[in-house]
Amino acid sequence: MRLSKILKNKESILAEYQSNASGDRVCSNSKARKSKYSDVNDALYEWFKLATSKNIPVGAPQLIQKGKMIAEALGKSDFKGSVGVAGKMEEKVFH
Repeated sequence: MRLSKILKNKESILAEYQSNASGDRVCSNSKARKSKYSDVNDALYEWFKLATSKNIPVGAPQLIQKGKMIAEALGKSDFKGSVGVAGKMEEKVFH
């Protein structure tokens, strides 16, 4: 986003940021849609936070494997998992 566009939309950007910070998750951006596997991703993220809080090393292969286990338990047999999603989850916690 260019600086001129940011300055022009300053108020709406700040309002959106504040609503997201408060947990309301109202976003006009089309990328904010829930994925088909949002329940799997949410459960996997909670497991990931728990494992890393116990200093258990977790990498992409472990995340993918655990994701498949969670998906199977939730009846989502078509879940495949991906290194991209696993990498994003690691970034979310460590950066």
